[in-house]
Amino acid sequence: MKNINILKKSIIGAMIVSVLFTINANAVIHSSYYDVTLYGATGNGSTNDAPAIQAAIDAARLAGGGTVYFPGQTSANPNNTGKYRLNSTLFVGTGTGSSGIDAGNNVHFLGDSRNESRLLAPSTGDCICFRGNSTSPSERNYLSGFSILRDAGVGTSGSAINLSGAWRTNVKNVWIWTNADNILFESGIRITQYEMCIEDVTITNAQYGIRATGSFNYGTIKYCRTWNCDYGIHISGDIRAVTIEDCNFSSGDYGVYCNGFADNKIINNVIEDNSVAGVYVYTADYWKNCGLIIQNNYFEHNGIGQHKQIWMVRSGTNNIARAVIISGNFFSFYDVGGVISISPYDIPDASQLAECTFINNSWINDNNSSVSECGITIGAIPIAKEWNSQSRFAVNGSMAVKVISKTGTYTAGDETVILVNNTGSVDIDLPSASSVPGRMYTIKKISNNTSVVYIDPYGSEQIEGSTTSLSFSTYNACRQIISNGSKWYWIGSR
Repeated sequence: MKNINILKKSIIGAMIVSVLFTINANAVIHSSYYDVTLYGATGNGSTNDAPAIQAAIDAARLAGGGTVYFPGQTSANPNNTGKYRLNSTLFVGTGTGSSGIDAGNNVHFLGDSRNESRLLAPSTGDCICFRGNSTSPSERNYLSGFSILRDAGVGTSGSAINLSGAWRTNVKNVWIWTNADNILFESGIRITQYEMCIEDVTITNAQYGIRATGSFNYGTIKYCRTWNCDYGIHISGDIRAVTIEDCNFSSGDYGVYCNGFADNKIINNVIEDNSVAGVYVYTADYWKNCGLIIQNNYFEHNGIGQHKQIWMVRSGTNNIARAVIISGNFFSFYDVGGVISISPYDIPDASQLAECTFINNSWINDNNSSVSECGITIGAIPIAKEWNSQSRFAVNGSMAVKVISKTGTYTAGDETVILVNNTGSVDIDLPSASSVPGRMYTIKKISNNTSVVYIDPYGSEQIEGSTTSLSFSTYNACRQIISNGSKWYWIGSR
C-alpha cells in the first residue's frame, strides 16, 4: 500500500473546441472560448495581466458562459512564457443582481497544462474568487490545466481558488504552490457549497490545503495531494455525503480534520508524516460525524511521538461520533504504541461505542515488532460518563461474549465459553498457543454424569508445564485457561 500510485491526468488546451467535459452531470466546457492574450494579457511573467484577464472573464460571463483560455508559450508568440502576473484578484460573478449572468454561470478556466500555463497570484488576498450573486452562487464552472504560484509577499492570506460563491463546480489537474515557506495561501481551495468535485489537484504550502465549510454536501475529493499544509483537508460544518479517496496527505499537522455532519467517507488514501494526527475526528455536537467511514487507508508516522494515526475527541459534554466504521486500514509508526486514541477526558458511553466498528485493521512498527505488540488504545469505555478508569480497556456495564455448546470432540476457535454436554469422553482440542497469544477459554461441563472432558494442548505444547491433557468429570465443573504465546496456563476453576 505504501507505494500507492496517485493517478495523474492532464487536459490539452488545444482540444477545448472539440471536446466536452461533463461536470457533475450539469456543467460542460462551453463551446465559445476567450483567449486572454486577445484581451491584452502578455504572459511574460512581469506585466500585470489582471485587467486583461478580467476583461476576458467578464466577456464570457456576459455571453452566458464560455472558456477563459490561458495559452502557454508558442512559436508564434515566443514572448508569452505562459506566466500571467496578477496584481489583483480575478472575480467570477458580480456579487449583485439575480441572474445567471450576474452569477457567472458556466465560466470556465483552461490552460495548456500545469507546467505550461501559470497564474502568478497577488501577494495578498484571493487569486480567483467566485462570488455568485445575491440569490445564488455561480454554478457549472470548470477549472483545469494550469497552476497557481504565489511568489511574492509574506505571511498567510487568501485562497488560490475561492469557491465560496460557487457550486456544482469541478477543479481538475491544477497545481497550487508557493516558492517559500513564509509565503502561504490561507486556503489552496475554499469550498462552502454543494456538489463540488476536486480531482488531481496538488497543493503545497497552505494553512488549509482544501477547506470545506458551510454546506459542502455530495462532493468528491480524489487523486489530490497536499504537502506542508497545516491541514491537508479541513471539513467543518453541515457537511454530509462527501467522499475523500485515492489522495495523499503528508508532512502537515493534520492529514484530514473532520468535523462534518454525516455519512462522509475517507477511503484508499495515503496519510503520512503529519505531526499531530493522520485523521482527526472532532465532534462538536451530538450528531456530528455520524456514519463516518475510514477505510482501506495507509497511515504512516502520524502524530509523531503520540501515535495518533486516528484521533477521536469531542468538546464539552457533547457526544462522540456515532456509527463510525474504521476498517481495512494499515498503520505504521516508529515504536510500539496506540493506533486509535480517544482523549482520556472525552469519553463516550458504552451504547455510543457499540455503534462504532473497528475491523480488519493491521499495524506494525519500523523495528518489525509483531502486530500483537501494538495494541489499539481506545481509552476507558464507561457506561456512565463520570466514571474515570485508568485502565487501557475498561467496561462499566454489561458486555457479551461468544458461547457455544458441544456434545462431542471439538477444536476450539474464536469463542470465549464452551459448554460441554457429553455422554461419553470428549476432547476439547486447543489451537496453538503461539497463534493466539492472550486467548482465554472457559470450558464448562453441563452434563450430569461422570464422563470425562479432556482439554488437549496443541502438538507438543504444554498446559501448566505438561503435555498431558487437563481433565475433569464433575457435573457443573469448569476450567479457565489462557495462552501466553507459547504455553497454556490454568488460571481458574470451579
